[in-house]
Amino acid sequence: MENNFSSGNNMTPEKEPSLTIRAGGTTYIVGLHFNSKANETIEDKVRKLIRKDIENGNF
Repeated sequence: MENNFSSGNNMTPEKEPSLTIRAGGTTYIVGLHFNSKANETIEDKVRKLIRKDIENGNF
């Protein structure tokens, strides 16, 4: 199964950004939502995910 990931500048006030993933003959469009009141940056979130994977041996 081949996965192709792409994202575009889909940010407009009416349309949230999205991620398009193609797996075989199926295309998945994943909508992204960001909380404007969040206290954690995307960098903090990614670091936490990486740390958790290392602690659990998922690498």
